Amino acid sequence: KKIRMRKYLLLIILLQNCTDSIKIKSESDFNNQDQYATSIESKIVAQELSIEARGITKQWTSLQELQNIINGLVKKDYSAFKEKDKYLEEFINDLTKTLPKKLKKSPITSRLLVLETNILQLESILSNSEFKVENRTSVSNKLIESYYNFIYQINKTIEKESQIID
Repeated sequence: KKIRMRKYLLLIILLQNCTDSIKIKSESDFNNQDQYATSIESKIVAQELSIEARGITKQWTSLQELQNIINGLVKKDYSAFKEKDKYLEEFINDLTKTLPKKLKKSPITSRLLVLETNILQLESILSNSEFKVENRTSVSNKLIESYYNFIYQINKTIEKESQIID
């Protein structure tokens, strides 16, 4: 009977805790979108390539160019997105085509696709003459975050492959 009573008591406690709602700040909780974008910006965790990843990617010049673009975005420099002659489309194609064979894994290619989508979205916003600065900041932060997720995934994939399983 004691065990059964403890189970009921535990169940009641768990159910009671489940009714407490967790407040997650959404875009509408902020006074304006710029505050929201700044809030997102503060949650971005910068990632760097591991030593092993640097070894694999050192010949991948497109990645170095991508790093320069992201570093520019961090400094609010959008010049790469204002280039003419389909620079970004060619860059994205080159980035994808020159992906090292060792990194052609689903988790990495999917992060690369997200990154490409965010690049094109930011380019679209910047090319629109009526764009809002808040939208630029928000999409820029999404792009920066997707870049760091991409780097993180490269590191984790290489780390996983280097583990010796007995």
